[in-house]
Amino acid sequence: MENIENVQEKKFDNSQVILNNRKELKISGVERVYESNESKLQLKVAGSNVIICGEQLSITKLDVNQGLVEASGLVTDIKYTGQTGEKSNFFKRMFK
Repeated sequence: MENIENVQEKKFDNSQVILNNRKELKISGVERVYESNESKLQLKVAGSNVIICGEQLSITKLDVNQGLVEASGLVTDIKYTGQTGEKSNFFKRMFK
């Protein structure tokens, strides 16, 4: 078994978010899952941080090789909180 700390994140240039009746969510381009609980999913999707809020959220499928996450539950909010990595750090330094 491979140590989780040694697993490299895959990088994706594109992502797709499909939300069906606010109950079924499919996201491609997922590079990392930071947090998952019944009220929040926090992900890194194609270089951006994404927070999905809702009720009774659960990940039903996770394919780290393909960057796919499927979840069920009532989705109430999807927030993009900005890019991660060098691009966001560059802009933070420029506008301090």
